[in-house]
Amino acid sequence: MVSARPLPSDEITMISNLLGALEPFFGLSGRLPARAVQAFLLVAAHEGESVDDYARRARMSANTMSRNLADISEHNRYNEDGYSLVIRRENPLNRRQREYRLSEKGRALARRIAKSLGKVPSA
Repeated sequence: MVSARPLPSDEITMISNLLGALEPFFGLSGRLPARAVQAFLLVAAHEGESVDDYARRARMSANTMSRNLADISEHNRYNEDGYSLVIRRENPLNRRQREYRLSEKGRALARRIAKSLGKVPSA
């Protein structure tokens, strides 16, 4: 059954704000799956963590998170050009682990997203 009742105006405002925050992703070439967007946002919010840490936060398997992180790195899972939004590097405290940080391109994208939400403190 279809509801004839529209959403309350405050909910419409929040959805519009979210749509505006996602707008920078639409400018990237190709299609970026929602799970890759989630991976990017997790790295932006919690830089320096491992695949396992991000997988736990997203409630997905480490294998799935690893693929999503690869897609937004310099080279994707097929060893083709990725989005170059994050950088993977060796954890200096545990050389068997890799940690993820935003690249300059990723940091600029994160700033655009935060700015569209109106949450960026003036520098």
